[in-house]
Amino acid sequence: MLFYITKRVSGDWAVKPEQQCMIFHKMNELFQRIFISVVAILILVVTIGFAGHPGFEPIFTLLTALVIILSLREYCHIALKQGLVPLERSAIFLSVLYVFFTYLGIRHPHFSLLPFVAVWISLLVFFAYYFNRGKRPLINLAVTFFGIFYITLPLSLIINITYFFPRGSGEDGRYWLIYLLLIAKVTDMGAYFVGRYCGTRKIAPYISPKKTIEGAIGGLLLSIGAGIFYIYLLHSFFIHPPFSLGYYESILISSAISCLSQFSDLAESLLKRDGGIKNSSTIPGLGGFLDIVDSLLFTCPFVYFLLKFFYT
Repeated sequence: MLFYITKRVSGDWAVKPEQQCMIFHKMNELFQRIFISVVAILILVVTIGFAGHPGFEPIFTLLTALVIILSLREYCHIALKQGLVPLERSAIFLSVLYVFFTYLGIRHPHFSLLPFVAVWISLLVFFAYYFNRGKRPLINLAVTFFGIFYITLPLSLIINITYFFPRGSGEDGRYWLIYLLLIAKVTDMGAYFVGRYCGTRKIAPYISPKKTIEGAIGGLLLSIGAGIFYIYLLHSFFIHPPFSLGYYESILISSAISCLSQFSDLAESLLKRDGGIKNSSTIPGLGGFLDIVDSLLFTCPFVYFLLKFFYT
């Protein structure tokens, strides 16, 4: 594919210039996707590794809030495409407040109600805004609140998962977070590559024409393998792994995370389709922040519920 026949001689077929451009574009897009994904994964692993140090915990919380801010902005952009006017600045401010209140509630149990206080403040602020200004309060309030419940609440559970176990405990929430991210992203990449080269049957042609049943199955199987390999690595490096999930349990949980991840991806595609946009932003090869975090919007609550059920 790196050289092309540019003329036709005795029945040999030439590759037209527009076909060459298309091939190069696809190769460039694929390279960008792989390169940026690898860099992002390395940054994530290092960041999560430092998240266990007390001095870095506020920074990790701030970075989580930053991801939520960027995702909320893209969500509001989708809403604006529909002629709606969500309270973007207020939603971002109160989302940051919610994230830091969540962290305080984890580290200081007597502050455990602070996240609920943030939601209550949100209700007061959003309604007060429309007392003297603003149009169509019902629909715009609904859109604003949906953004918080759809993005802020699930992604803030990253903090809950990371610091779920007390310091000095045999378990470490950071390894649960890495496990979640690994399964979700392997699912995404597996579905992309298998669907790209083997997919024929569309899974939801109206919402996302490029997603296929073959891709979904490929993502599921690869995520199961990634979960097993992750546990194998931990048992190889630790005498007492800080992650107590067994192989058979991992198969079940990886399957659930993979299915929820793909469902979450389709849910975000539904919103983008309604807004008439392909990508929520323009990060080369990946789309936008919503395209990156969409697989966590339904999987973070699932993992947190598992931890609450089995460890409390």
